[in-house]
Amino acid sequence: MKKFFAIAAMAAMLIACGDNGDDNKKPGPGNEPEEPQFVSAITIDGQFGDWAALDASKVVEATLPEGETKYGDLKKVKIYADDLYIYVYYESNEPDPASVYHIDLCINIDNDEMTGGYANVWSNAGVDYLIEGAVFNEGAFVEYGGEAFPWIGEIGAEGWSWDTAAVIAGACKGMGTAAGYEIQVTRDMLPLDFGASFTMGVGLSKDWGRSGLLPCNVISEEDPNGLAPQFNVTINYAE
Repeated sequence: MKKFFAIAAMAAMLIACGDNGDDNKKPGPGNEPEEPQFVSAITIDGQFGDWAALDASKVVEATLPEGETKYGDLKKVKIYADDLYIYVYYESNEPDPASVYHIDLCINIDNDEMTGGYANVWSNAGVDYLIEGAVFNEGAFVEYGGEAFPWIGEIGAEGWSWDTAAVIAGACKGMGTAAGYEIQVTRDMLPLDFGASFTMGVGLSKDWGRSGLLPCNVISEEDPNGLAPQFNVTINYAE
């Protein structure tokens, strides 16, 4: 009898150590581990603690310089870019409740001044896309739904030469107040390839007239427009 129980126990051990269902299957076609889903460090919710938690070396920032500037309604701008998105944070003066305000994001996607225009807004040209959307309307801040327009003017030219027939909608979202407003742009929806870095500037308009601009410099006799170079943004790709 003891011999019988010993044999039965050994059989049970062999079964337990053998192939016992999916948990012990070796990786193979159709059974590969799932890739981890990318999660951005920024959530567009009008709360800005996640900005403070970013590695400061990965964020570009400009504040309105002391002294006379041509446009003064933008007080601070921060920009961060990761695998999928461009994020913009800004602070501004309190808006006139009777006016409409728009944020303009001017992006040199390929970091090449020979593929775009919009000169004499910043000291470097080459803007490939304008993204424009309202942030304040009918006396209240609104969710940002900026639309993207490609440049169709002469290379390096001035003026407002954007192709409204080729508009791209749905690439942006944003929310906040004058004390802090954040915007997300989905890069893949812009039909040009981003490299390791790109340049861009941010403008604020009041009733379709520019009222804020960053980066900028103070006005001087040598530079009556206070032109500064655009932000140079390095994309923080996940390792």
